[in-house]
Amino acid sequence: RVFSSDILRLELSGPEQPHLTLVDLPGLFQAGNRSQSDADSETVKSLVLSYMRSPRSIILAVVSAKNDFNNQSITKYSRQIDPQGLRTLGLITKPDTLDEGSDSERFYVELVQNKDVQFRLVGTCFVTGIIPLGTRLQSLKSRLSKILKDHIVAQLPDVLTQIKSGIQECTERLGKLGASRATAQEQRRYLLQVSQSFSTLVRAAIDGQYSDSFFGDASTLEGYQKRLRAVLQNTFIDFAEDMRKKGHTYTITDGDPTTLPSHISRSDYIAKVTRLLKRSRGRELPGTFDPLIVGQLFHEQREPWAKLVNQYLEIILRAVYFLAHTALAH
Repeated sequence: RVFSSDILRLELSGPEQPHLTLVDLPGLFQAGNRSQSDADSETVKSLVLSYMRSPRSIILAVVSAKNDFNNQSITKYSRQIDPQGLRTLGLITKPDTLDEGSDSERFYVELVQNKDVQFRLVGTCFVTGIIPLGTRLQSLKSRLSKILKDHIVAQLPDVLTQIKSGIQECTERLGKLGASRATAQEQRRYLLQVSQSFSTLVRAAIDGQYSDSFFGDASTLEGYQKRLRAVLQNTFIDFAEDMRKKGHTYTITDGDPTTLPSHISRSDYIAKVTRLLKRSRGRELPGTFDPLIVGQLFHEQREPWAKLVNQYLEIILRAVYFLAHTALAH
């Protein structure tokens, strides 16, 4: 036996059928057994509470007179969710099992009379085996009809507000869909318009023409990110600054070198180059050197370039992707 949150819906239609939705929920239970696990208990509890929390629901709290009132979970949840009892109707079953004159019988009689737990929707008592079933159902139907009417009248202003809001939302979404595109020609025309609008926005972002409402307010982060030319120009400035500060392997200083590993004094660097010249001698005449040494020193000095370029390339790619994504969504 497995519980599920999926809904099985049965619809009855006819000239005499009431405009009513009745939800038959599984009964709450505290502990699991071989046929009902603890996970099933949580599933049932979550399902029941989700319906009870709906302000448009009328809670029919079914209570068995065979069990203690305070031990039945539905009573606790009803009072928590609807503390004033404005939309709770208590249904007491099996009252004929109570011993006549007992404390339990007295308690349930007071409960029906709203002397113990206050519900605005006065409880209905099902007396099994005493009052015929048809009479009991007719009494419940009459009570529910009045309650339902009063509840609908009370909820009607909120329903009308939500309906107007829903109509406005649907109208806006329908407007965004544009004209009908039933034929292939209309679909091609629509795609052409979209591509042209997309190209226009991207071209404006590249050229720095931000008059379209798409670009929004430049003082906001999103507005700035849509201004691709501004983003690129600022990125290039940052890139040039980083290249000046971090784009070389060694920083040659006139004085003593600092503790930084990339700093080297001019005398030490000259000694390094002299040592490299000696170890790279070829057939050059005395006083001359192999010009390829310059290329070797340059390659060594430009080693940080690749990391810096890849870092700023990633920034530019993210900026382009953001513009393309937002322009297409627009």
